[in-house]
Amino acid sequence: MEIPWILISILIMVIVLAVIYWKRRDLVKKEIDYKHYLRIGIVFLAFGLFFEVYLNNDYSTMTTLGVIFILAGGLRYFLDKNKKKKK
Repeated sequence: MEIPWILISILIMVIVLAVIYWKRRDLVKKEIDYKHYLRIGIVFLAFGLFFEVYLNNDYSTMTTLGVIFILAGGLRYFLDKNKKKKK
């Protein structure tokens, strides 16, 4: 029986987004720390590459999510960092 990796990765994504929403609900007026998105992206990328290389899995969903989180978190973090330096 083949393991449905797409469903597993979607489930992990929903859990991560639920945790982010739950944490953010308590921090309504504080600034978002985009370093967390960067860290989540690194974890997703590592797991995605592991699934693709070592388990010969054709699905690259986790790798794609990792790259998206890295781009979103890293870009926003560095833009905010440069904005703070100008002030």
